[in-house]
Amino acid sequence: VTSKVTVAATPRVRVPEGAILVTFPWNFADSSLDTILDPLNFGVDYLAYRWDPNTAQYLPQVSARRGDSVWIVALNDYAIQTLNGATIPGDINDGGPTTTLQPGWNMIGNPYPFPIRLSQLVAIGLSDPSQTLTWDQLVANGWVSPSLAFWDRDPLDPNSGFYRYTEGNT
Repeated sequence: VTSKVTVAATPRVRVPEGAILVTFPWNFADSSLDTILDPLNFGVDYLAYRWDPNTAQYLPQVSARRGDSVWIVALNDYAIQTLNGATIPGDINDGGPTTTLQPGWNMIGNPYPFPIRLSQLVAIGLSDPSQTLTWDQLVANGWVSPSLAFWDRDPLDPNSGFYRYTEGNT
């Protein structure tokens, strides 16, 4: 027996007290974090930061961009928040947004509301835009590290956690 089931999902994010590293794989009518996380307010209920590889420092963030990651530091446990104005991206069948990587640490995230394999990524070098490269080729040429990091928050202490690393193209 086969069937097709359509599931309507509501874009949400858990906003516990302390720091969480998130990415938003949706388009927003208004990309302001205050609008997306309403009724939460920047500077009152939470702070948000993004690493800037050009200046090598964390900078406050008041908006979200699809495919970028941001640290949200909540001052209290706000449970699960519905993301206001979120819509499914229209480009999920033909390629998402581009990301220009800078030397050093880059805070990027999956721009799709479903998992993807690194082996599916296609990179284009600025020196030769006619050439495409796979994840394995980027790693072999030393242009990216073979490791990706993600934040594993300590469930017992909202103000601590550690980076975990994953390797491979799956």
